[in-house]
Amino acid sequence: MIKYILLIAHPNIWFGIFLIIINFPLGWAGLFWFIHHAHITKNRVFLVIGVLLYALSWGALIIGIFLVGKDYAKIIFIRYHAYIIVFTVLSVTGLIMLKHYYSKKDLKINTK
Repeated sequence: MIKYILLIAHPNIWFGIFLIIINFPLGWAGLFWFIHHAHITKNRVFLVIGVLLYALSWGALIIGIFLVGKDYAKIIFIRYHAYIIVFTVLSVTGLIMLKHYYSKKDLKINTK
């Protein structure tokens, strides 16, 4: 059934699938990235940006479900939720590691 729907899918359905898949990594990676950055810089603006990005990801999920349909969105979640979670964990970990690497590099440059 999914293969048949994907073959005849309208661009709105493809965009809805994209929004459904991207909402989880966008929300959590953005939230963790900006909370981590706010903690390092002691700037509350980054906290607000992180929360707004998380809220934007919920909006993406709602719009994606509206475009795709509730039944098809449920099929997407059942089939691909493990991949989405793994991608999210890897992206959050990678972003934090990059931030940590470049913050240490900047610290070494500034102390010379």
